[in-house]
Amino acid sequence: MWTPCPKQVDEPLSRRAVVWSIGVRLVWCLGGVGVAAGLVLWRGVVLQCLWGWFLVPLLGWPALTLAQALGIACVGWMLTSTGSAAHTAPWSRTIRTPAARLATAGEALLAALVSPLLALAVGWVVKTF
Repeated sequence: MWTPCPKQVDEPLSRRAVVWSIGVRLVWCLGGVGVAAGLVLWRGVVLQCLWGWFLVPLLGWPALTLAQALGIACVGWMLTSTGSAAHTAPWSRTIRTPAARLATAGEALLAALVSPLLALAVGWVVKTF
């Protein structure tokens, strides 16, 4: 059985260590907000492109601006999002390591990047015929 050495238990964290810990968490949060904004922008650009390729010539609908495409993409994403297994049971007592959490976040990020790219690629192929 592992026991912490008394030095780790008895000594409180220094002020510098606490400030560093808060700073690191703040950077991660701001980075997450930036990544989320980038993903929303990416989906909006893809939607704008697909809309212009298919709905404008076929149905005569007006072309979308980027702001309109972002709004539609956000609404669609919100209505169709099912969440991941990690978020379906927040009360779960499962303890995950930081590496496992990072791997799950990486998989979600990759899926969020690849899914619109795949839709864009398929749309481009269909448009060329």
